[in-house]
Amino acid sequence: MIGLLRAAWRLAVALWATLKDYVMRLLAKAEDDNIFVLASGLTFSVLLAAVPLLFIVVALLSLTLQVTAQSAGIEPVEQLRQYLGILVPVLDEGAGGTAPNLPEEIIDRTIRQGEAVGVISFIAFVWFSTRLFGAVRAVLREVFDFRRSRGVIKGKIFDMQMVLVASILVILNIGITIILNLAKARGIEFSGLSADQIGMVESLYAQVTALASILLLFLLLYKYVPAGQVPWRMAITAAAFTAICWELLKWGFALYLTRVADYTSIYSGIATLVVVVVWLYNLSIVFILGAQVAQIHEMRRVRAQQIEALE
Repeated sequence: MIGLLRAAWRLAVALWATLKDYVMRLLAKAEDDNIFVLASGLTFSVLLAAVPLLFIVVALLSLTLQVTAQSAGIEPVEQLRQYLGILVPVLDEGAGGTAPNLPEEIIDRTIRQGEAVGVISFIAFVWFSTRLFGAVRAVLREVFDFRRSRGVIKGKIFDMQMVLVASILVILNIGITIILNLAKARGIEFSGLSADQIGMVESLYAQVTALASILLLFLLLYKYVPAGQVPWRMAITAAAFTAICWELLKWGFALYLTRVADYTSIYSGIATLVVVVVWLYNLSIVFILGAQVAQIHEMRRVRAQQIEALE
């Protein structure tokens, strides 16, 4: 028993020493990289790309609602409420078990005008998104201490390629959702599942896809956006750290919207806007911290291998 306690104590001391070393190195790295300055620039780029992105989401949403609602034999408004209840379960719970009560006039207008703004918004989104990926490249170059750069022209072409890849991932995500809705609406057995079971699969799919999609996105960003060669283990470490923190921040933001925000107040819109900006700023800090944690982890691993080789 005493031996077991001593082993547990030694393990706790070792874990504390490791955690302390990580924290000290991370603080030094954050100060050396000017993390708050980098996060400010990244947040500004995100805000620029967010405006046309919202219009693209409206266009895609209108198309998706029209297709799925027609196949299911229901109104687009009701289809949107079902989506909100599945994709944003926290908001669903905050509304007392039903999807948020959205004004039908606003939804109908959004669905009708969605296609009209899609083309113009896509052009604006591509341009501002390339600026966003350029900011991500600059941030990761600073964090990973890379000297190599793609240059202005090659960098812009690469940014457009990344925008294309990200768009394909979004389209695939929407496509799978449409297929599941068609299968559920027509009662077709999909992979041996009945129509009722497909509804459960759709709900589970929405939850799993949320985490898997963001994990894949961060993995691609950390691995391929920097001009230098980033090992897979570094990219995976950074993506896992950032994805977990992302989910925590998303949960906190949803909690604010459902439990804290007072939409009856005259200043509620301004307060929500401020919260959104602060939330994006914190996400930018988390994204940078993910890269820094991965680099520190890799440096510790290399140092341990060197010490082992000398022994």
